[in-house]
Amino acid sequence: MSTDRANPEARVEELAALSPAEQRARTEEFPPLLGAERPEVRRRAAAAVAELAAVHPGAATGLADPLTGRLDDDAPAVAEHAARALGEIARGSPAAILGATGPLCDTLDHPEPGVRAGAAYALGAMATAPDGLDDEAVGTLLGQLQAENPAVRRQMAFVLAGVAAESPAALRPRLRAVAGGIADSDPTVRRNLMSALKQLDAVFPDVVGTDPDADTTGVDTGALRGLATDDTAPAVLRQAARDALAPSSEL
Repeated sequence: MSTDRANPEARVEELAALSPAEQRARTEEFPPLLGAERPEVRRRAAAAVAELAAVHPGAATGLADPLTGRLDDDAPAVAEHAARALGEIARGSPAAILGATGPLCDTLDHPEPGVRAGAAYALGAMATAPDGLDDEAVGTLLGQLQAENPAVRRQMAFVLAGVAAESPAALRPRLRAVAGGIADSDPTVRRNLMSALKQLDAVFPDVVGTDPDADTTGVDTGALRGLATDDTAPAVLRQAARDALAPSSEL
């Protein structure tokens, strides 16, 4: 028998106790609980959605928006479970959490390590989803390479390296954007994007080796010098870096 539906504490306990198969039929009850006044109710609701999505990710796609709204929750435990729930949803449907990309990136700077880890997990799940990413999702991720926050750029470069390994075809039309980030001032960003380019070079050597749009203009001079002399970088990128440095004789 159903518990008192006016009592959020009782309702969230009832939903959390159900099997994932039973929760699938009652997903419409989660949004009000995710926005409940008491943090413990919000935490339990987010945790229950994460468990549901881990088994049936498609059943929770409609909860992506209310979960995204909890990423800046005053209670870190709520934000952490919300981020992990988004990650579980992304495993089955990366496009479903596309709108959460920006808030997840913002969460990478959260003071609580568990929240940061949850955001990183969700972004990583987008990259390694079995069905891969569509071009819109890839474009959204690549856009974060322009973020001022180096933590965001580092995580995006890591995610893109995962995309290159799991779904290289998704990045083939976006080679210029990947190559353009290779001379980032942050060494971790450069390393992860170099990993992505090596993956792409292994699958599409003609594309990576001859792309005339490998753009390194307007980037950090020190990074360009490192790229120009990096024998592990694709030749087209080393030459582009040398060409960019030539006017100022920085090499």
